[in-house]
Amino acid sequence: MTNMTAIDVHGHFGSYEDGKGKDSHSGFLFSGDIGVVQRRAQAANIRLTIVSALRAFMPYGGDPLRGNDDARNAAEKTEGILFWAVLDPRRKETYNQVEALMRHERCCGIKLHPHRQDYEIRTYGDAVYDFASAQEALILTHSGDPGSFPEDFIPFANRYPETRTILAHLGNSSDGVATRQVHAIRQSEANNVG
Repeated sequence: MTNMTAIDVHGHFGSYEDGKGKDSHSGFLFSGDIGVVQRRAQAANIRLTIVSALRAFMPYGGDPLRGNDDARNAAEKTEGILFWAVLDPRRKETYNQVEALMRHERCCGIKLHPHRQDYEIRTYGDAVYDFASAQEALILTHSGDPGSFPEDFIPFANRYPETRTILAHLGNSSDGVATRQVHAIRQSEANNVG
């Protein structure tokens, strides 16, 4: 048997704040510092984990500037950790920060979380994809909730074929439709959505 390793492209670290308190079951289960993420990855034979800081979008809206600093610092200090730069398209300063972070050797691309940051990709998609295209950036996005249903990304992915998009949470949707991501991927004209 060969010793295979994996890459986890969608990790988070920090305190999960869902409004139920840090001592809630979900708060306890989903929270963990970068050391916890690293130990779990090593136990599961994951060679690389690409993270974003929960602080960037939690509690609702979050603080992407501080979250991105946390993620960069964690990646610089922790073996096996890379990071996503979180963009909030309503905040000009995040564009400037993300543009600078994209030059960091451990930054893998742009992370979007329309649901937690309380915006709709349909409203901001052209701005986001135009920016990502100029940065030659890969996008990882939360998908499956209002404002970030997988099909909402497809018109932008089709208009910006040079930009690749990963629709996170395959098979998960707040309305129970488990095929949303697969259906959206099939609508991609440039084969740039996965």
